[in-house]
Amino acid sequence: MKINKNGENTMKKCLSVLSLLFIILATVFFRDTHTSAETIKLQGIKLNDLTIYTSFNSPSQKLVKKLVNDNETRIEISDKKTGKVIEALGEVNTRLSANDPKKMKTTSDSYSLKTIYKEIQFGPSKVRLSAQLKIYSNGKKNSTQIKSVIKTFWNVSSSENWYLNRTHSSFVSTTGTFPTQKVQITGMAVLEKKTIKKIKKSTTTDYYDRYPVQLSFNWNTITGYK
Repeated sequence: MKINKNGENTMKKCLSVLSLLFIILATVFFRDTHTSAETIKLQGIKLNDLTIYTSFNSPSQKLVKKLVNDNETRIEISDKKTGKVIEALGEVNTRLSANDPKKMKTTSDSYSLKTIYKEIQFGPSKVRLSAQLKIYSNGKKNSTQIKSVIKTFWNVSSSENWYLNRTHSSFVSTTGTFPTQKVQITGMAVLEKKTIKKIKKSTTTDYYDRYPVQLSFNWNTITGYK
């Protein structure tokens, strides 16, 4: 099959236009990707002994640090315009009795338990992912390390009978080993509510509302920015 010169020129013009469109689209895509990466840049925020890393965006968000009680420090990140709490993060000290085997203490070294959490508001429910850490403090070297993660777990509080199903949570030392100064906690769950609906006069069926929830956060023992 032969293509005349006019057809060949038309084809070349089409290819040129397509190439130009590809370059323009690629430029927009990479620019948007770069902007998005800058927006979600993590920031370290000091609570009590530990530091949480979160995507706090100071121009549009407000951060409030609260001392809930003698054992719990909590920060709440809210939208400046609406005042709505976007997420909350906390550190809870677990008091150990003098006879508790976990409370191994010498003149300068000590172990303690801390529970860390990340909490989000999901409709009428507050969903929280937590982890309990065993912390080692060396008084002489003035250093703190995460000895181990004892457990990770989910909680939900709801005014409308929502509950969590298919929960999964895990942890990893981001330095590769324990003891460590950095851990990452991740989890997935399904927020679920069962409703019984009437189809006919004597017939009912179970109806489920389901929403997937995924949380992840990083903690370390190094001093944060705030």
